[in-house]
Amino acid sequence: MSPKFGKSPEEVLSNPRLSDAAARVYGALALYFNSRTLQCNPSQKALCDFLHYPESKLKRAMKELDQDGQIVRHYIPGRQTWYELPLLSVSGGSVGEPSV
Repeated sequence: MSPKFGKSPEEVLSNPRLSDAAARVYGALALYFNSRTLQCNPSQKALCDFLHYPESKLKRAMKELDQDGQIVRHYIPGRQTWYELPLLSVSGGSVGEPSV
């Protein structure tokens, strides 16, 4: 299996308003970005397992990203939350194996 790569825009990595955890969460979300649908939909459990973060740390980081406009969260009651990454939507998406 080849490694997966995701884009983390400079605007996220060098943003002084975001914690290191938020930048890592953005990078993890980028791995799930689908350039056809312009969204990503990993579960919180999948992100916590991948990053080795407790749920509380993940939620804080997601809130930072949401408040800073780096992600847009969509919630459909009874279904999974999905995310838009506006910077990746404009730049053409992720690099490496596509995630579906």
